[in-house]
Amino acid sequence: MTSIKSFLALAAGAILVATGLFLLWLSFKAPEWGAVSLLTGIGMLLIGAPCIPWLRERIARPARMLPTAATALGLVLVGATTAALIALGVGENRRIAARNDAAPGVIASIRPAALLGVGEAAHHLGLAHFLGQDGPQDLFAARYWTMRAAQAGNAGAQLDLARMYARGLGGPADGKLALAWAEKAAAQGISAAYTTIGTLYSPGGALPEDHQKANAAFMKGSDLGEPEAMFNLGLAYEYGTGVTKDPGRAFQLYLAAAELGLPDAKLNVGVAYMNGQGVTADLRKAQMWLEASKARASAEVRKLANQNLAILEEQ
Repeated sequence: MTSIKSFLALAAGAILVATGLFLLWLSFKAPEWGAVSLLTGIGMLLIGAPCIPWLRERIARPARMLPTAATALGLVLVGATTAALIALGVGENRRIAARNDAAPGVIASIRPAALLGVGEAAHHLGLAHFLGQDGPQDLFAARYWTMRAAQAGNAGAQLDLARMYARGLGGPADGKLALAWAEKAAAQGISAAYTTIGTLYSPGGALPEDHQKANAAFMKGSDLGEPEAMFNLGLAYEYGTGVTKDPGRAFQLYLAAAELGLPDAKLNVGVAYMNGQGVTADLRKAQMWLEASKARASAEVRKLANQNLAILEEQ
């Protein structure tokens, strides 16, 4: 029986040590998990090492209580990181369920994991501060935590940080930094980043106006199926901004973006059908798209849709 217990202890120790070493390796390969992998890995090593006889003997040489102390410290580290991740899950479920509404307690739930450097936690903590889900909106805190997440490699946070720098939210505007972070997000496959890059070079953007660079970014986003990039490229073709004016091409881009659910694009498709711009006029389709554009749209889009529907009724 003793030999079986010794074997099981040895096997458990070996598994814990191997897991700890893997987590230590992962802490260098996956920085988005911050200190969680590192601390959990150390905890696993401290718990597992005393289970292996020859390691236990070496640990006990300076003091007999060291193996027990090592196990206790390991349990504390693993317990703390596990508790932080559980709290993150609870807080994130609460935040998502609330959508953009108040979610009391969400910041306290997410903060421990964010403090441990978990990129996703820092990003969501930034969103909670930005939306004012757990108290007043705090743009400075939103930018700080979004930056922490972006620096940890979180692609969504990198795009959000780019937008904050572009609009001067939570701190001064900086077009160059906005571009740098948007390019990092784009490199990680976030297609919406190309819309942000194009907007930076568009009139009113945070960088010197450059229609060629703006359209090139919108083109890349369009090729990846990003509806806002399609819409902005459609505007360029409609008005001949940096490209040869092409109403037909503009309509195709608007239609593609509208079919992906973008209200602004639905509005422009409706107007195109109403006026025969880039497509054969069709008042029935015009009414259909104008009505559709009001769903989940801004007040401005709804206002324009209603104005055009009123014109249709008079025809």
